[in-house]
Amino acid sequence: LAGVREDLGPARVVVVASRSHRLSPALPEGPLESLPTERMLEPSWPSLVPVLRDLRLYGLSKLCNVLFARELARRWGPDVLAVSLHPGSSISTSGGGESAALVKLWMRLASPFTKSVAQGASTAVFAAVAAGLPNGAYLSDCTVSHDVHPDAEDPGKAAALWD
Repeated sequence: LAGVREDLGPARVVVVASRSHRLSPALPEGPLESLPTERMLEPSWPSLVPVLRDLRLYGLSKLCNVLFARELARRWGPDVLAVSLHPGSSISTSGGGESAALVKLWMRLASPFTKSVAQGASTAVFAAVAAGLPNGAYLSDCTVSHDVHPDAEDPGKAAALWD
């Protein structure tokens, strides 16, 4: 990216994260060469229900997306605007097999609280074209959001993840 960035001039990087990044366990202090994901979960919930464990691991991956965007903004700004975003929750028609009935029930119950595909894309489009966004911002519902995991505010953790 560095060579392309120099050739093209100002650029924008939009990283799709998720509000679920707030479900992540706290990141360990120090170097993050290899995130010890299983050990990170144990102190919180020793006998974690698999679906909850998976949600926390998903949250960890999305927290890393937020941190990546913030560190990219710090290292490459001001010529590169880097933001991360929560696209919103939307209903997927994927799923089936043995759980098809459960998927249909979930879709019916959750639909009043979710976004259409177009609504879900709106924050990503906003992030790609809006003027005046702060570098490193986290966006939700087409606006800058400060409702982030505490580690997302830690420049040291963003740098450690990058390194």
